[in-house]
Amino acid sequence: MEDTNRNEFEPETEAVEAPEEEIKTTDLPDADAEKAEETEEIPADDAETPVGQDLPDADAEKAEETEEIPSDDAETLAEQDLLDADAEQDSDEAVEDTVTDVLSDAVANGEITAEEAADIRSDVLDAVGSGEEIAVEKPKNKALTITLWTSITVLVLVLAAWGGMTLAKKKANEPWNGLSLKKDYSKYIDLIDYNALTYTNGYAAPTDEQVMEEIHEKMADHSKSEKVTGVIQKGDTARIDYTGFVDGKEFEGGSAKGYDLSIGSGSFIPGFEDGLIGHKAGEKVTLDLKFPDNYRTEDLKGKAVKFEVEIKEVTRVIYEELTDALAEELSQGEQKTAKEYKEAVKQKLDDTAKSDAESAIGNDLWKQIVDGSELKSYPQKMYDYFKETLDKQYSSYYESYKVEDLEGFMKANGMDLDAYIKDQMKYELSIYTIARKEGIEITEDDISTLLKKYNYESKEALLEAQKMKEFELDEYILYSKVTAYLKTAAKEAK
Repeated sequence: MEDTNRNEFEPETEAVEAPEEEIKTTDLPDADAEKAEETEEIPADDAETPVGQDLPDADAEKAEETEEIPSDDAETLAEQDLLDADAEQDSDEAVEDTVTDVLSDAVANGEITAEEAADIRSDVLDAVGSGEEIAVEKPKNKALTITLWTSITVLVLVLAAWGGMTLAKKKANEPWNGLSLKKDYSKYIDLIDYNALTYTNGYAAPTDEQVMEEIHEKMADHSKSEKVTGVIQKGDTARIDYTGFVDGKEFEGGSAKGYDLSIGSGSFIPGFEDGLIGHKAGEKVTLDLKFPDNYRTEDLKGKAVKFEVEIKEVTRVIYEELTDALAEELSQGEQKTAKEYKEAVKQKLDDTAKSDAESAIGNDLWKQIVDGSELKSYPQKMYDYFKETLDKQYSSYYESYKVEDLEGFMKANGMDLDAYIKDQMKYELSIYTIARKEGIEITEDDISTLLKKYNYESKEALLEAQKMKEFELDEYILYSKVTAYLKTAAKEAK
């Protein structure tokens, strides 16, 4: 699924910026089988998780969703005016009565236990209500008899007679409406032992240097730019001429004159900016580097490259002294002294560092789960939903990447489309499977907490503002609750 920070309500796509400079990196940022019906359930291939690929995070995955489909279209059996409301209600009641009678007889005949009958009844009625296939697991202690199988088959025919349509036809016309805690998805995925995970806590308290960097960002009106004759430091701007060579030849887009490069910005490929630190204006520097393996230009991926760089000029921003009066101005009166202001900024940075560390722990735990679990099969509709959503999210970038479709776009970013989608499905199937196993549910208090936190009057207002469907909100809540559970179960690596 990113990858995986879901702490705030924001568009949930993984942002991909269009290419700028040819030597700049552009990554896709921080996600045998049982038989199934022909178009509904597909065996999963053994696809490796992309190395270093983050799972989708809720800050990055739902920005441009598929078109809204009215809920009525996903729930009614009266497709193409074949049924009116009364006939639909009669059909549902007939199906429920038939299921109950069949299973009661099976229990009376000793074919299954009452507990098994309850599970089967739930599976069948859920399948009928959601439009999925009727998949009934055999009881653990007794074989499901031919009589019961025959009765289930008859049930499908009864539904067709009442509804004027087959389950297959209904399924083909329904949109994907997400997963449900009422369903058991264990047949689709073999989960890793998620209660035995470990993590590394990357939290680090902010330094005084970081505090001043944060403060300086707000001091644009209290600073000036000066030329420096000393060595280049992080934060300086170096005006450079550079020429790039691959296999001894200059390559297109690898040269420029009078380019102002902010040192530490990460604008150029790894090693370029760091290679200029410690040098002075007037010096010529040769940088032997390598393009990233996932670089967007196919011919340059992983290639060794040599840059000849001439440093023409170095400038540095000089800031005024942080006085009490200036601190009060920058804090808009919230702090009265420079000391108080520094402490407030440090506290804010510390809170952010702790939050980022917690998010990183969650992302790491989910990555372990996705990498270590096996996708056995999956609903085709779920696969198609992810593919269509991704296509809508990234189609505007195809021209920039000189590709024609989603598969080409993913390939240009060093990723396999099929493997990526299957990772997303493993991720969401894991959320619901773990929640079901551990008794984690969505409560009214969860909804109320979100409404209060983000200042919405109703769930409907929240869904409209965030352009979310109800099943996406459910998954958002479950993600948070299951992640909290995983953190308590996991152990910190020593």
